[in-house]
Amino acid sequence: RSPSSARTTRCFRGHDLCDCNSVASWRALTEIMDQSSQFHLRTSTGTVHSRVVQLSSSNVSQSITIFGTKGQDGSTPLVLVPKKRGILNWRLSVPSGVFAVVQRFGKDLGLFEAGLHLLPPWYRLAYVVTKQSCVYDAPVKNCPTSDNVLCACDLTLIFAVQDPRKFVYGLGASRFDELLTAAAEEAARALVRSTPVIQVYSLRGSRATHFLEILNDKFNEFGVLFTDAKITQVALPPDVEKALEEATIYDRKLTEQIKSQEYALQKLNNEGDASLMEMQRRHDRMMKELLARKERILIERERTIIKAQEDRDNAIINAKGKASVGVYKAEAELKNAEIRGQANAREAILKAEAVARRARINADERARVMIIESEAELSAAQNRAKALEVKADAEAVASKQLRARRLNE
Repeated sequence: RSPSSARTTRCFRGHDLCDCNSVASWRALTEIMDQSSQFHLRTSTGTVHSRVVQLSSSNVSQSITIFGTKGQDGSTPLVLVPKKRGILNWRLSVPSGVFAVVQRFGKDLGLFEAGLHLLPPWYRLAYVVTKQSCVYDAPVKNCPTSDNVLCACDLTLIFAVQDPRKFVYGLGASRFDELLTAAAEEAARALVRSTPVIQVYSLRGSRATHFLEILNDKFNEFGVLFTDAKITQVALPPDVEKALEEATIYDRKLTEQIKSQEYALQKLNNEGDASLMEMQRRHDRMMKELLARKERILIERERTIIKAQEDRDNAIINAKGKASVGVYKAEAELKNAEIRGQANAREAILKAEAVARRARINADERARVMIIESEAELSAAQNRAKALEVKADAEAVASKQLRARRLNE
């Protein structure tokens, strides 16, 4: 189902639980746990509670070994009280790697350096305090979460004694252990109480910085410095742990599905972006080619225009030269033509006058002949006309007689 839709899973008793990422969704689970007596049992992580102890020792030369040995009951030696020296023993041996607090008749003389000191027996090595950083495990049982689910957690503290005189005279190992146990349990319960059960496992490995500041404020006056404080382990009742595991598996699968879908979507987006970028690159390349082609065409056009202008100027110059030569030739030919025309005109006039005289003579002769012929034709025509008139008169007389005959018939 999509991440935005309501997610459901089933708890260990088959009840439906909504959205595992919400604190309110686990209230139903808490009610089920309250109804089961199993959840009223004390849950535990199995870690042994540390105890800070002060031990008596007859061999302070083994102090480093003693401080580094942790008992099965969780006891951690922090202070050693050496036995008193004999009355004839003037050798005061101070081991290395530790703080050595020396007294004289019960009065504090401060810290002595490591080594062998020749001092009377009333100089006593009162306390040997470790310089090492100590690890303190504080398992806390029946810690209620913000939704009232009991769990157990382990709080691990790391501290070191900075001022042994303040520590041994002002607090002591036993009192320090009591105060530290109470403070650690209080801090762990407060931290778990502010966390819902679905987020309680996220406390593992988390550094309790605020609690670290509180511890340093409390124990700084006693010469103790805390350098680290964190929740190392969290334990829930088995049924709750199983339900959380199922919910976590479901959420993990859902998260994987969401990431898979996001990856597929991102892949599609990347492919689309790649295609778009490829199209953009092709478009840019085509635009560059077209612009280059346009530039080439413009350059070629400029060259053509310049060449055409040069050809035109050359043609104009050549035409002007040819025109000048032609004008000179035409003027010369015109003059020659005028001279030849004048001579030809005179010759033509003479020829025309001769022809005209001959033509006039011939015309006069033809006119006389034609006049004679026309007079002859006129006489003949007059004779034919008279003959026609006579014939017509005869036909008119004949037609009258014919009409009169027809009338008589």
